[in-house]
Amino acid sequence: MMRFLRAMKTSFVCAKDGSDEQARLIAPALINTVQIGISCNTISPDAPASFARKFLKDKYGIMDNDSLIRRVNEFFYHFNDESLNAPTRFGTITHSAVFTNIIKVYYKDLGDIKAVRKALEDAAYDKENIIDFSYLRRFDVFVSAMGLLESKGLLPNGFDALKTLPVDAYYDGLTVMLARMGVGAGYMSEDEARNIIGDVQKMTHEQYRSWREFAAGYMMERAGFTDYTIDPLADIALACLNSAESPWNLFGY
Repeated sequence: MMRFLRAMKTSFVCAKDGSDEQARLIAPALINTVQIGISCNTISPDAPASFARKFLKDKYGIMDNDSLIRRVNEFFYHFNDESLNAPTRFGTITHSAVFTNIIKVYYKDLGDIKAVRKALEDAAYDKENIIDFSYLRRFDVFVSAMGLLESKGLLPNGFDALKTLPVDAYYDGLTVMLARMGVGAGYMSEDEARNIIGDVQKMTHEQYRSWREFAAGYMMERAGFTDYTIDPLADIALACLNSAESPWNLFGY
């Protein structure tokens, strides 16, 4: 908890008169920023280049400009790169967004979680379908995570949020973070990063009406992973929404 509080204090460093253009620009990555513990007021992160290089290499296999651009293309612009994409059969899915959007379509059609699970199970028997039985385990984790988000007030309408909200916000935030770390690592110029971040910001404002909606879309997409408990991330999202120091509140939407 103390580490989280320190990270939050470190991250929420920006001009309180609302004049900090860079903090506004990188606001879609605010949850990522607090999670890592860097500040949100500059394009280049306030961390050593060695930290940025290690972060990019260990988490995303990024070691130069080419691999950084490929990941940005994969996560935000959705260009396929065969060297980065595994087959979608047997549960190996590159994006949690693929899984979450499948659940979104099923839920919009069926309107009931139990019915969605049954439909996924039926689909898994079809060998020509990308859906297999690993989806059921993933779905059960997703349902539990969505329940947690609802209990924390991040999904006021519960599962019905799947009917209306896009679920691309997690990769929006991650793309901004990768661009920032790329600048810090020396793999990308600040101008190049600004172009990418500007595209993300534009998309964010087209898809969501508020940072609260953005946070909900972010957390729903993150719930599509099976390798991480979302409880601490949900607390970070709440802090970003509720803290008077948060750029989301200082600058509005």
